[in-house]
Amino acid sequence: APLRRLPKPFRNIWWATGMFVLLTWADEQLGVVRSPVVTAWIVLFFAALAVAVGLFYERRSFCRHLCPIGGLIGIYSMTAPVELRTKDTSVCAADRDKLCYRGGGTAVGCPMFEFAAAMDRNNYCNLCFQCVTDCRHDNLTLNLRAFGKDLWASTRRVLDESYLAVALVGLTLIVTAQMLTAWPDWMSALARWLPLGVRSSLKPVTYLGLVESAVLLGGALVVAPLLVLAGAALADRLAGAGRLGVRRQFVVFGYMFIPVGLAMHLAHNLAHLLLEGGGIVPVVQRAVALYTPFSLGEPDWAVTPIAAEPVVGFLQLTFLVGFFVLSLVAGHRLSLRAYPDPRTASRALIPMALLSFIFTMAGIALLNLPMGMRHGM
Repeated sequence: APLRRLPKPFRNIWWATGMFVLLTWADEQLGVVRSPVVTAWIVLFFAALAVAVGLFYERRSFCRHLCPIGGLIGIYSMTAPVELRTKDTSVCAADRDKLCYRGGGTAVGCPMFEFAAAMDRNNYCNLCFQCVTDCRHDNLTLNLRAFGKDLWASTRRVLDESYLAVALVGLTLIVTAQMLTAWPDWMSALARWLPLGVRSSLKPVTYLGLVESAVLLGGALVVAPLLVLAGAALADRLAGAGRLGVRRQFVVFGYMFIPVGLAMHLAHNLAHLLLEGGGIVPVVQRAVALYTPFSLGEPDWAVTPIAAEPVVGFLQLTFLVGFFVLSLVAGHRLSLRAYPDPRTASRALIPMALLSFIFTMAGIALLNLPMGMRHGM
C-alpha cells in the first residue's frame, strides 16, 4: 500500500467544494439529467481520479480531501443524530499501539485518518467501523445524540468548512430557482445587459448559458459568502471590545448555516422524489425492453405523483422552518462559546440570525412559485 501523504495544498476541502459546484453546474449546462452518456463520463472521471490518487497516496486520501460528494455528506453529517465515539478516552491514552488509527499486523487502521479518541465530530467518519474491528479493548460505541450537536460541540473550526456551508446555501437557492417556470425569462432579461456585439456574435443558447453559469457560480461562490462576510463584519462590530475579528466571526458562525443549506437540499429533492419518483417504473420498463429480451409491459409516462402537491409543500415548509430553528440554536450556542459575556454573544448573533432568516424565507418564497420540473420524461 502507498505510504505517501497527499501534498499539503490538497489536504483540505477547498478542492471538494470547487468540484461539487462544478458538478452542480454540469447538471444543467452539460445536460447530465438528460444524457446517460454525459453521466457515465462524469462517473468514469471520478472513478479514475479516485483510483489514481489511491495508487500514489496513502489510505483514502481522495475520500477524505477531494471527493465532492464526500465533502457534502461530511458537512451535513454534523447534524446527524448518531455518532461513533470512544467509551473511555483513558483506555485509548493507555494503549501504546493505537491500532484503530495506525493499523499494524492484521489491523488496517482508520482509512479516513481519524483517531477515535480525538474525534468530536462526524465530518470525516464514514461509519466503515474499521476502528471497531481493530480495537482490542472494545472501546468504541455508536451513540444517539441531539440533532446538530457537532455544530456547536466540536472544538475544530476551519475556514474551508465554513465557506462550504455558506456556499451550499447559495447553491441550493439558485438550483431551486432554476426549476421555476420564470427562470428562462429572468435569464433572458439578464442577457439583455450583455453588449450587443457579444449577443450578435454568439448563438442565444450560448450567451444564455454563459449568463446562467455566471449566476450559478457567482451566486454560490461569491454572493452568498460575501453576504455572510458582511454579516460577520457587522457582528464583529456589535461585539465591541471582545471582538473576534471578521475572519474568525465568519469561520465560527458559518457552521450555523449548515442546517439552512441542508433544509433547502432536502426540500428541493423531496419534490423530485414525491412528484417525479414514480417515473422509475416506466424507466425500468423501457430499459428492460431495450437491453434485454424480456418485457415488463408498455411504459406509461403519465406518472402519478407519490404525494399531492399540498402535502409536498407542507413537508418542504416543515423542513425549512425546523432546520431554521436548528440554525438559531446552533448560532446561539456557538455565540456563547465564542463570547463569555451573554450580552455580547447575543449582539454578535443578531446579523447572522437575520441572514439565516433571510435565506430561509428566500427558500420558502422560491418553493411557492410555479415550478417546471426538469426530470419529466
